Amino acid sequence: MIEVEFKAKIENFEKFMEVKNKILSLGSKLISKASEEDIYFQHPSRDFSKTDEALRIRKTNGKNYLTYKGAKISKISKTRLEIQTEIENFENTKEIFYKLGFKPIAIISKKREKYILGSTSIYMDEVKDLGYFIEIEEEVENEATIEMIEEKLIKIFEKINIPKSSITTKSYLELLLEKII
Repeated sequence: MIEVEFKAKIENFEKFMEVKNKILSLGSKLISKASEEDIYFQHPSRDFSKTDEALRIRKTNGKNYLTYKGAKISKISKTRLEIQTEIENFENTKEIFYKLGFKPIAIISKKREKYILGSTSIYMDEVKDLGYFIEIEEEVENEATIEMIEEKLIKIFEKINIPKSSITTKSYLELLLEKII
């Protein structure tokens, strides 16, 4: 699937709670709460920072996932191919990557609440070392509908009083690496 996503930083906890109340007032429903830990890996012979790809393993609420994210395919949103599969053993998967020469580059830890508004997913995230964020996303099957979905997601940001200028196309990994470097 292709994931069309926008993200915005929320300056503090009070504003975070205000945004959460606004998404609820739009009719969104809380679906889940989770603590997530993502380990991102660097390929041994391909620089993902240059190819704009990502490879991670995630622990969340007793489940584990392996995820590949392709290069961004839109200039205004964080839209990319995402392939994800559940894995049984987090530690063994991590060890396989180490043995194949993959190196961990960052760990992203967050508390996440997922809301659904029609076909749109809204995530309220508290990310360790980065702060508070809202992500609004929708999956599409082909590139022909990306622009229409981008417009739809931007309208949701407008309804909850988050200006377009606050939206970023950067991933949590990119934001964390910028902060570290």
